[in-house]
Parts: sequence; structure tokens; C-alpha cells
Amino acid sequence: MKEQSLFFAAQIDRFVPQALMNSFIEEMTATGGLMIFAIGLNLTGITNIRVANLLPGIVVSGLIVAIIYCFQ
Repeated sequence: MKEQSLFFAAQIDRFVPQALMNSFIEEMTATGGLMIFAIGLNLTGITNIRVANLLPGIVVSGLIVAIIYCFQ
């Protein structure tokens, strides 16, 4: 299984342009950072944000990046 995932990771640059991949990684990092920030707020007791409800945001941000890239 590990060899298959390494093979896919090495071949993805054939199908996905580098600019799209960079944008996708930036947006995924930003979305994950907001989730980590929400977890920190929960740990300090400032708020009670249900971080699991924010998980679809990772997929949504990826779709938005792909749509914007297609229309450029």
C-alpha cells in the first residue's frame, strides 16, 4: 500500500499543474491553521467551537481553488 501512495505522489505532477498545487497547499494550510486556532480557543476555555464541524471546509477550500484556477 505504501508503494502505491508513493507512486501516486510522484505521478501527480503530470496531471496537476504546479500553480494549482501550490494554491491548493496554501489554502489547505490556512484552513488547517484556523482549525488549530479554534482548538486552542477551546482549550483555553474562551469559546466552545465544534472543530469537527469545520472539517468539510478543507474539501470546500480545495474545490474553490480548483474552480478559480479553471476560470483564470
